[in-house]
Amino acid sequence: MNRRQYLARTGAASVSTGLFASVAGCLGDLPGSSDDSDVTVSDRTGQRALDRAAGSLNTAAQSLTDLQGLENPEAVDFDPTEPRAHIETARGHLETAAAELGDDRAADVTTLRSYADVLEGLVAVTVTVTDDTLADD
Repeated sequence: MNRRQYLARTGAASVSTGLFASVAGCLGDLPGSSDDSDVTVSDRTGQRALDRAAGSLNTAAQSLTDLQGLENPEAVDFDPTEPRAHIETARGHLETAAAELGDDRAADVTTLRSYADVLEGLVAVTVTVTDDTLADD
């Protein structure tokens, strides 16, 4: 019978499991560790909102850049739904950024709001230029 081998393997497994559990902190605290944490984590909500706003506005601008064939505007099929949705999403992020960030970042929020206004104007002009019903009027 293989009782000795079985007992030896079981004993080795229990020793290694106990070692891993103590290293992982399952059986007690590590010497010199404490549960008190005096590390402060800064709130990055405003910065993230500002970054997301810039990304959404750039995505809206990219949809305008991707248009091909504006030499013949009647042949271009432009759907303004996507860029307008990105602009609205960006405006929501800008509201969050304005509320969360301090006055030192107000210029960045203002710049991105101006960028959103310009993109809205470009979308409106593109819709007008690519509207094939204007030729019928």
